[in-house]
Amino acid sequence: MQKEKQYDDERLNKRRELLNKAYDERFGSEEFRHKVCFYSVKEEQNLETDFVKKLYQEGEKND
Repeated sequence: MQKEKQYDDERLNKRRELLNKAYDERFGSEEFRHKVCFYSVKEEQNLETDFVKKLYQEGEKND
């Protein structure tokens, strides 16, 4: 019995790239985020409730 993927690898990778880019812009590089022991998020850096949904929708429009 083989397991089949229930998702689109290419779409998933594009979404990961979009999210990582947005996090880099908002919170600094991934390296910085992993090294820092404490980080205080400024009010303007807070994510909107539908931030990820909008990001994915805009990313799909640009493809």
